[in-house]
Amino acid sequence: MIQFRYSFSEREVFMILFLQEAIELAVPQAIEELAGGKIVYSDPRSPAAVETETLTIFGKQSITEEVGGIKYEYPLHGFFQVYPEMFTKALTDIRAEVAKLPADLPVYDLYSGVGTIGIALAKDGRKVTGIELFPESLEYAQRNAAEAGVNIDFIEGAVEEHLPELPQESIIILDPPRSGLHPKIIKLLLEYQPQHIVYLSCNPLTQARDLALLQEQYTFTNPKLFNFYPRTPHVESLLILKKL
Repeated sequence: MIQFRYSFSEREVFMILFLQEAIELAVPQAIEELAGGKIVYSDPRSPAAVETETLTIFGKQSITEEVGGIKYEYPLHGFFQVYPEMFTKALTDIRAEVAKLPADLPVYDLYSGVGTIGIALAKDGRKVTGIELFPESLEYAQRNAAEAGVNIDFIEGAVEEHLPELPQESIIILDPPRSGLHPKIIKLLLEYQPQHIVYLSCNPLTQARDLALLQEQYTFTNPKLFNFYPRTPHVESLLILKKL
């Protein structure tokens, strides 16, 4: 399998070639002309293409993309939205919704990744703390925040470890994986009851499941859908929740 990545802002193409055998393979000249990439071994027993072992790397190993006037760097093998223009629209709506809330409320960006949402809100003058499990993502987030000229506190660790420590008077940003929120996170949110939750989801079905549980303590407004993945059945969904 070959995976291509494209930077719209830098106009650069990257590639990852997944092999099911760990063999030496010369990099063709045409591939070397790309901005960067690598050849990796992917264990055929895995249900998805994964990087089991890196065989060859060439060129850049990180990609830079601009969203909402802010540049973000992320690792070649990392996750980032593939449609920056549409993500900018979603981010603009998130910033507008958060701007309606009291200016003194701190923002906690859970699953903060490389800092896309948190850095944008910090640009608007919000006090932001990002929580992220993966150290590599945190390194890029800190680099991106410095490049953007904003101060953000980043905490390494699982969301469920730090959620009970957060103040109730706060704004929570949720952008979880497609599987949605773990039942443990739902339970903690219902116990901790932050004033406001901004929930961006790449899977409206799991978001609806989570909302059915959160409606015990929350009402929601301004539901919006974004076509992040043109010509596919997938959409991104944004909900703004407020404590009853």
